[in-house]
Amino acid sequence: METYSPPMVSTEISPLDEYTSSQKIKVLVDVLRVVAKDKDLIDKKLFIPEGCQNIGFCEGYYEIGTLLHFLADMMEE
Repeated sequence: METYSPPMVSTEISPLDEYTSSQKIKVLVDVLRVVAKDKDLIDKKLFIPEGCQNIGFCEGYYEIGTLLHFLADMMEE
C-alpha cells in the first residue's frame, strides 16, 4: 500500500501572489470548468455524507463533473 506524503511547504513567493483576488477566482473558475468536462471524471460520482447541510450540501451521490460546474457557476457570480 502506497503512503501519502504531503507536498513540502515552500517559503518562496507563489506566482499567484501577483494576481488580485478576482483574477485568482477567474483562474479557479476556468480550471473547474475544464476539469468538469474531463472524460475520466464526467461519469464518476462523489458521495457527500450526512452532516454536510451546515455547509450547504445535501447527502447523496453527485456526478463530479456536474458538481464542479456548479461550483464554478457559484464562484463566478
